[in-house]
Amino acid sequence: FYSGTLEQVAGQLAEDPNAAKGEYVVMVRGAEGNGPAGGDINVDALLTALLTELPVKKAARIVADATGLPRNDLYKRALSLKP
Repeated sequence: FYSGTLEQVAGQLAEDPNAAKGEYVVMVRGAEGNGPAGGDINVDALLTALLTELPVKKAARIVADATGLPRNDLYKRALSLKP
């Protein structure tokens, strides 16, 4: 097993002459929470954009999956935003 940053693992593999043999399984940890949190997403803007192309139910489900917010709440919100 090799563990570390990309540079560290590359160095470990370069030092081991047998490392190039066989198969590899690469596991990558997700990025730290530097991106927008669920509260930073403009849910109304997202729902409005989706409602131009999708039914209310699908738009609410997509936003619920993306944000973790309750689908029923998003459905009600989408109904109020629909023109």
